[in-house]
Amino acid sequence: MTTEPTVAEKPLLRQSSMHTFLSCQVRYFFAFLEGIKIRPKSALVVGKDFHKTVEVNYDQKKETHEDLPVADLKEFFAATFDEDIQEVEWSKKEKAEKIEVVRGRLKDTGVGCVEIYQEVVAPAIQPIELEQPFRIQFDNDFPYDLGGTTDMTAEVDDQGDEEQIAIFRPEGEVIVDNKTAGASPVKNAAHKSFQLTVYTIGHRARTGKIERGCRLDSVVKNKTPKVVCQPTIRTNAQLQTGLKLIGRIAQNIEHAKQTGAFLPADPMWWGCSDDWCGYWNICEFGGKK
Repeated sequence: MTTEPTVAEKPLLRQSSMHTFLSCQVRYFFAFLEGIKIRPKSALVVGKDFHKTVEVNYDQKKETHEDLPVADLKEFFAATFDEDIQEVEWSKKEKAEKIEVVRGRLKDTGVGCVEIYQEVVAPAIQPIELEQPFRIQFDNDFPYDLGGTTDMTAEVDDQGDEEQIAIFRPEGEVIVDNKTAGASPVKNAAHKSFQLTVYTIGHRARTGKIERGCRLDSVVKNKTPKVVCQPTIRTNAQLQTGLKLIGRIAQNIEHAKQTGAFLPADPMWWGCSDDWCGYWNICEFGGKK
């Protein structure tokens, strides 16, 4: 495989599209094959604007090695949220509660997430690269290129974190994935993260270097937000398993495209609902049924 820049003739298979396919093949069909655009749900706006705010700080920190004032970042989040929330598709439950109340609560939560993240996480991180794209070309008989954008690679100060010191390799960059979450992640979330596996494959292919490790930093959107930082590494065996999974997903996507048999999500899955799926009302297994 190679990462040499060439004119790509194959479609791009990203972690986000693979995650969607694994969650709900019908949603994958609507989003990535039909190209149907939907208005975001409110919870997604908080996560997206939190990510924008973190990136604003880290983008300048690459050169200054200093974090921006927390008050400035909270103000940036609030202004960005006020603009982006205008595009939201509100759920029936949110409308019943009153949109003004929900909007205010979401904004306060997001501001709180920014504050706790900047106080707890940011001081120990010196960013090296942000939003770094990669594209990997496989053998000619593989129908896709693997692509994606790594959120951040950074130098991370262990700050006496014994778990992190024990898990990470002695040197190298740390691949960091920042998220907001509605509940605390399970204990092994970072170890099982397919996203971190794809990021690691892309990082090694692009740079030729082995990373020090990976970290999943989750800001939990409780009434009082909290941060959960989970260090992990990827072994060569784990990456080979990840590549095998990517191959299987690609095969199943091609099969579904040829047969038209796109399977819906498990109806018991929380994401298969009007509150969370923007395709609910046009799905024959959702609101249309």
